[in-house]
Amino acid sequence: MQTRYRWNRLFAALLVIGAGILFLLDNFHVINISLGEMIADFWPLILVYFGLICLVQSLRGVLDGRGIHFGELLFGLLLLFLGANFLAMNLEYPHISWLDIWKFWPLFLIYLGIQLLLSPRTKKRDSSHSGRRKAGQWYRHEQGDGYEYNLFGEINVGKVPFSLENKHYWVGFGSIELNLTQAIIPDGETVLQASGIFGSINVYLPSQLPTRVNALCQLGSIEILGVEDGGIVKHTSFQTPDFEEADQRLVLDLSMVCGELRVVRV
Repeated sequence: MQTRYRWNRLFAALLVIGAGILFLLDNFHVINISLGEMIADFWPLILVYFGLICLVQSLRGVLDGRGIHFGELLFGLLLLFLGANFLAMNLEYPHISWLDIWKFWPLFLIYLGIQLLLSPRTKKRDSSHSGRRKAGQWYRHEQGDGYEYNLFGEINVGKVPFSLENKHYWVGFGSIELNLTQAIIPDGETVLQASGIFGSINVYLPSQLPTRVNALCQLGSIEILGVEDGGIVKHTSFQTPDFEEADQRLVLDLSMVCGELRVVRV
């Protein structure tokens, strides 16, 4: 999370510095710029920015041993392509027409087929996983920390009592709901990661569970235990006073490209 936050600050800082230099040169009549024309021509850089953020996040998995996060990788490449193509169109450089782009829609089917081939068959699961997989949801459990994802739809955890363990949840377009009020909390530190592209993440905590939360939303809103924030590239960290000394601790690492993040106590 901290690596991603540093990248966000770097891109934002470069954007602000570049804008300041341009306006300074305009004030001294070195160049002549129009704010309206700049926004009209260069707005696709926003897509390029979010595409780079998705690429950095997807490649983080190589460093922590989870492998490349293909969902965010492909989404990042798509944003980069669209942003670059829109920018070339606005600046009257060679670009690809929308009619030609539409011819590539079968690549989505190829991607889905590859995902089905690479995902191992779901084995019979114990009762702690009952009721958590819906029709159309793909599930993969790796050695060590678990990984559960759904490209389109919902991930719901906590309808029945279950043993809490380190896990990463990911949704492409949809929602993640983690109800930990019935969870059996192990001793030590448990890390839950939840991330997505478009949608919402809702976490319901037991009233006395020591918790540390890192939350990042590129575009949308964040609510952590009653404290709300929203807008573009919002990052929030929170830690309960008794976290460091507690025998049972929970770490939440939450991120969403566009949508809503909520952590509440029940």
